[in-house]
Amino acid sequence: MTRPLIDCSLQAAFTAAPPGFAAACHRLGYQAGALGMRCEQTERLQTAYGFSFDLHTPFTKVVRTTLHGWGEGESRPISEILLQAASGLMSVHGRATGGTRPLGVDYVSTLASVQALQGAIACAVGQLRGGRFDRCNLSLYAAALLAISQYLAGATAPEDAEQLLPGRLFADDHPPFVSTDGVRFELETLEAGPWLHFWATVGVAQEVAGLGWRSFQLRYAKAIAPQPAPLLAAVASLPYARLSELAKESGIALCPVRTLADRARDPDTALLLSQGPWTFSFTGQPGGERPAASSGNLPLSGLTIVESCRRIQGPLAGHLLASLGAKVIRVEPPGGDPLRGMPPIAEGCSARFDALNHLKASLYTQAPEHKLCYLFHSESTQ
Repeated sequence: MTRPLIDCSLQAAFTAAPPGFAAACHRLGYQAGALGMRCEQTERLQTAYGFSFDLHTPFTKVVRTTLHGWGEGESRPISEILLQAASGLMSVHGRATGGTRPLGVDYVSTLASVQALQGAIACAVGQLRGGRFDRCNLSLYAAALLAISQYLAGATAPEDAEQLLPGRLFADDHPPFVSTDGVRFELETLEAGPWLHFWATVGVAQEVAGLGWRSFQLRYAKAIAPQPAPLLAAVASLPYARLSELAKESGIALCPVRTLADRARDPDTALLLSQGPWTFSFTGQPGGERPAASSGNLPLSGLTIVESCRRIQGPLAGHLLASLGAKVIRVEPPGGDPLRGMPPIAEGCSARFDALNHLKASLYTQAPEHKLCYLFHSESTQ
């Protein structure tokens, strides 16, 4: 199988990462290998307060990337739990269950390793475009803050700032749902119609299902999705097989919650672990035209990205590209993204929406006149 970075390599002290960096180092090696890079052991890149690695490519100078704990020069001890607690991740994650609660995976370490590799590759792209980008610095703490940025924005908005403290809801009144045969499952739909149809088929009144939809729709923004008791009781009266049939008829997706051991036994797991989640297509010949020259002090300055997506994942990806210098043009649904009006509000716009999109330009038609609106956000309007 051909991978896009097959001629590139990472050099790092993979077997001697400083305390607190071992998980990030491991994730970095996995991601690099899945993209085709060689991971080469060296001892000369150890630092007192962080973990460094060098990216080597056939066409650029070496890019040195350093991953710090709290920040450059900070020597305080770090750990996954400390980072989750200090950034607020534990508080947000515990909102649905009544207390601060750590995520059961090395979440911050994984995020930081992804960003470190993205930063290094962006520097290499910047060099190919004529820039002088040979160093990248970031921290695990900054990666955690980026992940929780929309929640921090909501908690610090000037109008009706949201309280992120846990313990305000009953711990059992939220997904995953549980069928009568004990299967814990999640469901997914982007539209209210399939949601209402599904709950009608299991005997829930439309007005009650509508209350559940509002909470379900905001689950990514609020990290909670309390559901009315009749919804929980309705699925608890039917076996999972029957619920799956009704879900298929209604146009929504059901997914059982499983252990990592269960997932590891799936036929596609081995391939995903060996090559990552990507597939690549190659056209043309190597050594073709290089991208246009960089026009700014960030590695992706001068590149234009068109973003057409909703919710959190897509806009966050665009935010990362914009942070690296790209001009991101966000194409929104007619009338603008509904999340613009989600409280709490800062200067007439949702604080959460602004946290993920303030570096982008936005295009949408203003119904019903179909007038084209063009908005440009910058750091000064955050």
